[in-house]
Amino acid sequence: DKGWTPLAQAAYKGHLTTVRVLAELGADPTTPKPTGFAAIHGAAEGGKEDVVRALIDEYQISPMTPTYNGWTPLHGPAEKGEEDMVELLVKEFKADVNCAMNDGRLPIHTAADTGQTWMVRKLVAEMGCNPTAADKNGATVLWYAAWKGRCDVVRMLANEFGADPKTPMTCGRSPLHAAAEKGHVSMVQLLVNEFKLSPSQRCKALHTPSYDARQHGHDAIVSMLEDMMRVEAAAAAA
Repeated sequence: DKGWTPLAQAAYKGHLTTVRVLAELGADPTTPKPTGFAAIHGAAEGGKEDVVRALIDEYQISPMTPTYNGWTPLHGPAEKGEEDMVELLVKEFKADVNCAMNDGRLPIHTAADTGQTWMVRKLVAEMGCNPTAADKNGATVLWYAAWKGRCDVVRMLANEFGADPKTPMTCGRSPLHAAAEKGHVSMVQLLVNEFKLSPSQRCKALHTPSYDARQHGHDAIVSMLEDMMRVEAAAAAA
């Protein structure tokens, strides 16, 4: 099954007795599939607390075990909104809530990406995760939320935790560029109307958000942004 070992499959499905039997028969709980996704990653993503406990306590598997790209057992449950699993890993097994993947993404990035509002709030308010953390390309947690059209997450990060919606990536692409590229009408309106991002801003390649929207066939957003640019220009000239 896509390179999974039988033990990893059992862990993912929560079959603890099978995990123990396979281990007694010589199966190595640390053996990953080719991507590095091991039994503890599957158990954590599946919310199987008893299996995670056994893998850590009985087989001494680290709660910070990374895959080939640095994805830890904490990234999966954060992405899926598995609050109990995140608490178990962080509070009981001392997993680092600010652990970064190879590209710099933290668990809070994966939670924001999938719109897990309560998970993002828990990670920041209760566990000390940095709400303005950026990956290696400079994309912040809020940038990821804008890219996926997660309006509630963007509002929470900005209004509750002081994240700046205007913070761009290293290349100069702002959350507005991301929202326009992906065709998120409500997010474009939120960023321009509520958070006052300029619809005429340009990244380092001199592309505007409307350019990105046009390149990806989002004609309605192109029209809306062009209207917003005219309003902006008129206000500047007044």
